[in-house]
Amino acid sequence: MTGAEAPRLDVWDLWRKCFTGHSSKEVREYAGRLVPYLMEQLAIPGLPRRALILRLLAEVADGTGALDDFRDPDLPPEPDHAAVARAGMLAALETPIRLLDDPKRKVAIRAAYLLSRLPDGAARSVGPLKARASTGHLDVRAAAVLAVGMLAARENVEWFRSL
Repeated sequence: MTGAEAPRLDVWDLWRKCFTGHSSKEVREYAGRLVPYLMEQLAIPGLPRRALILRLLAEVADGTGALDDFRDPDLPPEPDHAAVARAGMLAALETPIRLLDDPKRKVAIRAAYLLSRLPDGAARSVGPLKARASTGHLDVRAAAVLAVGMLAARENVEWFRSL
């Protein structure tokens, strides 16, 4: 499937469904279910709005789990919806890693930012981020350097000195 054949995503509508309010960082249960679908969509070459989807995923990764104030107290505790969503992103971490080499600079920059928001994936993403920091357009390289700094600055002091 190509971007032209893919169904049109209303990313702003998805955004509203993922968070409890306009400027909230509280992630709803919906986000955890949505992440695998969005990661599949990101793998479609030429899909419109991939940079916006990556931004949405990064915001979810930064979020905290929303709690239902009206939940029956006799039920077991709610899962952390943000943690569930992050686990889904980590399961498909190869997708944003591949997008580091996307021809659209905005997509590559947002992929680097998303990876920087997933510290549990650092072991898998720091290597590709360092490789991306050495080639390509300057703003993409800068995003990759910043992502390495956010994920593993202490472990890469010598690498930073060599830049």
